[in-house]
Amino acid sequence: MAVIREIFDRVRFFLTIGTIALYLKKGNRTLTADRVCFRAIQHGLLSVNTLQLLQALAPAFPEPAGTGDLFPLVLSRFCRLDEDEVVFEPFLSLQEGCALLDDHPEEVGNFLPAASDSLALLLRNLAPALGPNRLLVKRMLPEGTKVFDFFAPVATAIDPKAVPAIPLPANFGVLVSQDSLNNIVLGPFLRYDETKAAMVFGLVEEQPLFDFLKKYEAHEAYLSYLSEAGND
Repeated sequence: MAVIREIFDRVRFFLTIGTIALYLKKGNRTLTADRVCFRAIQHGLLSVNTLQLLQALAPAFPEPAGTGDLFPLVLSRFCRLDEDEVVFEPFLSLQEGCALLDDHPEEVGNFLPAASDSLALLLRNLAPALGPNRLLVKRMLPEGTKVFDFFAPVATAIDPKAVPAIPLPANFGVLVSQDSLNNIVLGPFLRYDETKAAMVFGLVEEQPLFDFLKKYEAHEAYLSYLSEAGND
């Protein structure tokens, strides 16, 4: 069950940070939607209800440019058209099941088969939105600079010359649309850890977080949010 929960948490994290980053970059920002994002950033990206966040931010996004556009645009369209219920039904099952196990860990044996099936179905349901995208990471290796696609079944090296116009900060994940015309940097939240030889996510230190928000001119709004939250 620990493996299923870890995979589920990774899915939740990736959906959340992809949606928040793209909202700050090109969403129609509102005070209410900003607060949804800032609450997740303040308390931790796994502390929020992922589906509620996706649904709350969906109206702020433009229409996707086809099925291969960045997945937050595709999923937001599902939400706006009320087509998200079928896609995320197994997500809800996993979410509710994990909450139940937190209170009743002795039920893990009964929940495990259903959890495995729900996770497999969730990944299949998300594949049309996420599958056409690429998750690119530039790594500085002894033999030279290489770019890897971590959305391939096995991390695959690609020619850096094939993506010359895409900003690729070293070791940070960059989500790229199928036609390479749309991209969003997921750093500092998602990065390649050389010691673990894997993509990792977790807490972000104050300065990298501030730099991330400042890049999208959201730092002052975030500070105002923190001030208001501290006075509540």
